Amino acid sequence: HLAAERVNYVCLVLNHKVRKGIYQQASSAQLYSETLPYGYDNAIHRHMKTFLMILLVVFICVASVSATAKDKNPISFKDYPATGAYVCKNAKLDLKSNLEAKEFKTRLQTAIKGTPNFANHYIVSSWGCGANCEMLAIIDANTGHIYISPFTVCCWDVGAEPLSYELDSNLMIIKGMIDEEGPNGTHNYIWNGKDLKEMAIRTGERLRSD
Repeated sequence: HLAAERVNYVCLVLNHKVRKGIYQQASSAQLYSETLPYGYDNAIHRHMKTFLMILLVVFICVASVSATAKDKNPISFKDYPATGAYVCKNAKLDLKSNLEAKEFKTRLQTAIKGTPNFANHYIVSSWGCGANCEMLAIIDANTGHIYISPFTVCCWDVGAEPLSYELDSNLMIIKGMIDEEGPNGTHNYIWNGKDLKEMAIRTGERLRSD
């Protein structure tokens, strides 16, 4: 609302200045009597249209820069390098390592056949749990142990990747809403070998210290 009020104020100032300038030019040239000729009135509209178009472009650019700065993640994958090494051969899937594993047995068995894609020797697998909703699991390729996230991710922006991670980092960036609660934002999690721990640093509207 404040930005809109400022734009309106600038428009009024520009309107006054443009009209004053054109009338002064007409006065010095003695081209008017009591009313400004039709041609000068058209000139006012043309000048105002140009100024408003420029103002609109500037406003859009400022808004875009502000949004980008707000959404920029203050941390990166290289800030959290992974430790441990892959033994070059995937272990047998350990369904007993997680009570929920049997429910997603087929998906997990497919995932363990792949190569590590997270934190040096882990395999991240995700699947849909409804419209614009995902669940995720992390499998240790060295041991076959399974971690299934206790939360779901949903409602991420169109074109955004809900889960971002890299092979040589413990950082996982999640975009969207956690368990369909709170505002849509970017959430940073660190993998400690057993669980995903949310960091205090977070972009978006929420910020916690726990």
